[in-house]
Amino acid sequence: MPLLTTPVIPAIDLYNHVSRYFVMAHVGADSFLARNYQNHWALLPNIGLDALSVPFARVVPPLMLAKGIVALIFVVQFSGALALSSALRPGGAVFCGVTVAPLLYNFSLTWGFANFLFGLGLVLWAAAWWVRTRGRSNGAVAVSCVLAVFVFLAHGFVFALYGVLIAALELGAFLENGERSVR
Repeated sequence: MPLLTTPVIPAIDLYNHVSRYFVMAHVGADSFLARNYQNHWALLPNIGLDALSVPFARVVPPLMLAKGIVALIFVVQFSGALALSSALRPGGAVFCGVTVAPLLYNFSLTWGFANFLFGLGLVLWAAAWWVRTRGRSNGAVAVSCVLAVFVFLAHGFVFALYGVLIAALELGAFLENGERSVR
């Protein structure tokens, strides 16, 4: 509802992110910004939304960009939850959708932790890929590594959570297997 009914989303830190995206997008074209700011890109955690949002900040007004970011977070998290649910238990996506939808608007969103929430959605997608392709081929592992890099670039703490989730999934599969061989 806040996306549709309010001009400003009630998210504390989100507009700091949007302001940074605006500055990064316009620093080359605005002399005032150029005197006070410079872009220094590096492969670090927490730049996932920066890389996606800066090109849009050149053409989209800041308030609309904030709503677009929140909508993207909602889509990535919701669809990731459905993908992981259907990978773990085919046919369980309907129950997952009903239970996950109300949780999208949460405390972390009201604080504006955009990179963290976007990263959580990517973790759900990456975990769904892992579950679906576990043990199939080296290509599946390579894709999983690329997805892990995207998760890392989205948020460092979420990358650690991804590692814990994959370890838990593998431990569960190991304990569920009757022969329990390490391979």
